[in-house]
Amino acid sequence: MKKGLLDELDKPGRLVKTQYKILDKRIGNGFLKGKSSLVFGPPGNAKSMFALNLLVDNIKNRMTGNDSYKMLYIPFEYRRIDHAFRGIGIFLNSWKAISSDDEDRRLLKEILAGEDLDRFTEEIQSDMLENPSLGNVGSDGSLMIPRLTFDTVISIISQEAENRDLIILDPITAIDPDKDSRARWEEEKQFVRACGVLADYHDCHIMLLSHSGKRGKHNGKVVDLAMDDSAGSVGYSRFTQYIMILDLHEEIESNVYAGMGQYKQVNHTRTLKIVKTNFGPGSGSKLAIDFVDGPQMEMFGAIQNEL
Repeated sequence: MKKGLLDELDKPGRLVKTQYKILDKRIGNGFLKGKSSLVFGPPGNAKSMFALNLLVDNIKNRMTGNDSYKMLYIPFEYRRIDHAFRGIGIFLNSWKAISSDDEDRRLLKEILAGEDLDRFTEEIQSDMLENPSLGNVGSDGSLMIPRLTFDTVISIISQEAENRDLIILDPITAIDPDKDSRARWEEEKQFVRACGVLADYHDCHIMLLSHSGKRGKHNGKVVDLAMDDSAGSVGYSRFTQYIMILDLHEEIESNVYAGMGQYKQVNHTRTLKIVKTNFGPGSGSKLAIDFVDGPQMEMFGAIQNEL
């Protein structure tokens, strides 16, 4: 191997690390820039909250002068302000900040007077785009509702990826949802491939969030989600370097590795399954993850029988 290639492999900044050390270790010490990843699972299983936890933790690091990355969150289902309030909730580790209750909103306004939170609200808005599918009022006063196509999103990424370390797309299943399913899956596959090319060209990491079907049953028992439960699984498996399933289930108790040869029992309602990683040893691992006292998600460790 030539020295030039060794220098390239050793170049600092090639990895985007998360606050989840056990995840980073399993995927090769972080997400590799120039590559793409997929996180999928049923609607309502907290994929967006998982991604926002990554974003908020990075903003906290930036605010305190610690190592941070240039991230961008692009929502396709809700407004930017909706996700920003979720981010505030994570920052405060308080579900009240996300609540629509009038009293909770009043209390939030009092809390927002804090200097740190004022700065945080500015920071998180700078790290988010507005939903590009929202309507705009034309010059004649009529409402124009743009169609969110795969080409539109590719154009947005091409414009925004310069000097970014991580771009999060949430969720790609909201792009052009009314198209005939077979034609859409083929276009989605090519879109996933294009995201990988853009990640390589701009030397950033692109994370794709995607809805899957609901957990199924076999012989009366609920079964784990698998790669086949994702609509574009062939395209995903070929064109992404990391694939993870965030699975929501009834509360279970798992024995997880706590380090130093020790294990501990934890209760959790979510499991992050690493289906594929081309750059780490963790394919097939299951990691226990959940909310504890607020919307900050904690990763407890690798489940023992999945080590």
